[in-house]
Amino acid sequence: MRLNTRKRKAIALTAVALVLVFLYGVIRLIIMGASLGSTYDELKKVQASSSDFNSVAGSLAKAVNASAAAASAADDPIVQTWNWIPFIGSDFAALGTVSRDGHKILQAAEQVFNYTNNLKQAKGKLNANTVAALRDSVVSLNDSLQTANGDFAGIKPADLHFGLADKVTTAKALISKTASAMNVATPMVKIGAALIGAQGTQHWFIATQNLAEARAQGGIIGAYAIVTINNGKISLSRFGSDIELLGMGPINYSSYPQELRELWGVNLADWRDINASANAPYAGQLVFDGWKQHTGESLDGVIFVGQGTVAHLAAAGGDINVRGNALNENNIVDFLTKGIYAKYSDVGTKNAVVTEVMKALFSNLTTKKVDTNAFFANLASEKTGDRLVAWSSHKDVEQSFAEQGVAGVVSTHMGPNALVTVNNAGGNKLEAYAHLTATYDQGKCGAVTFEGYYARESQIVVNVTNAAPKSGLPAYVTPRLDQDFGLAPRPKGSNRELISIYGPVGSNDNGFFVNGKSYFASAGVDRGHPVWVFDIELQPGETKQLKVKFLEPIADQNAELLKGQPTLTPPIMLNPARVFVNAGPQCSVKK
Repeated sequence: MRLNTRKRKAIALTAVALVLVFLYGVIRLIIMGASLGSTYDELKKVQASSSDFNSVAGSLAKAVNASAAAASAADDPIVQTWNWIPFIGSDFAALGTVSRDGHKILQAAEQVFNYTNNLKQAKGKLNANTVAALRDSVVSLNDSLQTANGDFAGIKPADLHFGLADKVTTAKALISKTASAMNVATPMVKIGAALIGAQGTQHWFIATQNLAEARAQGGIIGAYAIVTINNGKISLSRFGSDIELLGMGPINYSSYPQELRELWGVNLADWRDINASANAPYAGQLVFDGWKQHTGESLDGVIFVGQGTVAHLAAAGGDINVRGNALNENNIVDFLTKGIYAKYSDVGTKNAVVTEVMKALFSNLTTKKVDTNAFFANLASEKTGDRLVAWSSHKDVEQSFAEQGVAGVVSTHMGPNALVTVNNAGGNKLEAYAHLTATYDQGKCGAVTFEGYYARESQIVVNVTNAAPKSGLPAYVTPRLDQDFGLAPRPKGSNRELISIYGPVGSNDNGFFVNGKSYFASAGVDRGHPVWVFDIELQPGETKQLKVKFLEPIADQNAELLKGQPTLTPPIMLNPARVFVNAGPQCSVKK
């Protein structure tokens, strides 16, 4: 009898405990839902009062606090067990993801907002510590957004209930768009912070590259500007076209690695051919050497800017009007890559217009109030494959750029890291119509490289298309400067491309193919990476498939397994290149 009573009491206590746990979980979920609702309400207030600093700051702080409560509820171990409940578990898991990631994003966003406004309100010299803090908060915000974008991609709206599907779909689209914008903005902020936070007076060379005539590090230099930074204040001190640079005379390129001088068949003494390598510091050093050689002036750094970045800067600086051409962030890319050649057939006039556009752009940025709203809106609608990189003649700054990922450095470390680049070999502007897709496939283990490294079989496949029309393009766009004397003229719209594939450090080639047939590719080495160069001709509308099979090390010289996921860095192009990476099976080392 006593035993039965004890059992009944134990059952009753267990039931009470389960009910309490259930009620506790319900309460935590209610808190999560209410907190998310409050967060949403405060964010609407932020949007409605974007011009009122105090209102924005107050609403943003409340949104951070509300999201903190939601995130705390989502992290509760009892609440997390609800993720496994059939039918509705996916709803709880989605709410948890939104709560946790949303809170991290809002925390970082509040810091970015506060530091930005501190700088706006500053009088006189900008505080270097505040500039650095803004940079770090932007990096934190970008990291949070990229993480959230990955997490949200795993949520399937079709599995959600209670009206969550539409809300999560909207949130996914917003996070994706914002993450893309911040991915473009963050390098700008990192480089800008270095310039604004610099001590004393500095002079930076802005190399404006034309992505319509490709180079490995972007495009041929079409114009330049010298900006002077004096304790955080930026001014435009000089500007010009590539014709002016050429008029200075050839560059002393003795600093350029001997083994690379003939790989792409370019003239490194020519200012227009300095960026044939994927390693941006080579080009930065050449600009520094050339400028010092011909002007006697030392530069503090070089920033490489393509038309995509120009569009973002136009959004920040405002409209430009040059010779009756009304230019803004929406049309300046097409104008500089296509329209200008149709409108100005005279080369001298075309060069003058490019120079005037660049002068107006940088004048706006250095003399007018920057429109941050238009700037970020334009970042979110990025249409090019441009990437901003910078080089500094000061070793500590250059090291910082490298650590922050904005130096365009090709790593010398062993690992599954590959790159693809494009160099125009036709002397024309047809990369405005070029499209490229690249896929890196890791294969089976069990191989050994020529040097004795444990390895796997892998391949990189590149599909490149020349989408130029067969007729209708201006004569300036379509020349073939590679035309050999005595041969029949090349068809209009045809092009010659040097497609370079950088294999992982220590790799050995294992066969080259174009459209499935064996091919002979030139080979060299750039910073430890084998470089395989495909010299191909493309007719208008033609696509060619390039493939290199190779053995890539899975272990270093000490037979220690190499770590990290495989990466394939796309070329900097006007039309964004698409890259895909397929990781292979886990390999082991026999010791």
